[in-house]
Amino acid sequence: MIEIQRVLFTTDFSDYSRYALPYAITMVQKFDATLHALYVVEPPNTPADFAWDQIGYDDLEQAHIDHARQSLEKLVISEVPEEIDTEIAVHLGRSVREILNYAREEDIDMIVMSTHGRSGLEHILFGSTAEKVVRQSPCPVLTIRHPDHS
Repeated sequence: MIEIQRVLFTTDFSDYSRYALPYAITMVQKFDATLHALYVVEPPNTPADFAWDQIGYDDLEQAHIDHARQSLEKLVISEVPEEIDTEIAVHLGRSVREILNYAREEDIDMIVMSTHGRSGLEHILFGSTAEKVVRQSPCPVLTIRHPDHS
C-alpha cells in the first residue's frame, strides 16, 4: 500500500500552475495528507559587474518575498478547503534546486506541479523546471498539463 502523508504543490501563480492545484487537493484528500504549497523567488539574472545599491536590492528582494507569501496565503485561503492541513513556504533561489531541497527536507511523498509552454529555442536553452524536477526528485512527481498548453 502506498502511503502519502505530505504532498508538495509548487506554483508560480500562473494559470498553468493554478490548474494543477485541484489535483494536489484531490491527492491530499484521498490520502488524508498535509498539503505543502511552495513558491520560489528567483534571484535576478544580472551581469556580475552590475552595480546594485545593496540596501535597495535587499529591500526589493524582501518585498518580493513578502508579496509572494501574501499571494500564496490568498491562494490557499481561496482555493484549499479549510479542513486540509496546509504548510506555506516561500524560498529564495533557483526553482529546481529549491523544490528538490524542500522535498528532501520536508520528507515529501509526492510533488504535484504543472508543465509550462516553453518550446523551441527557449526550451533548448533553459529546459523545463518540471522535467528537471521529475529527473532528480526523491519522490514521485505528478505533472499536470493545462489543456491550453500546445
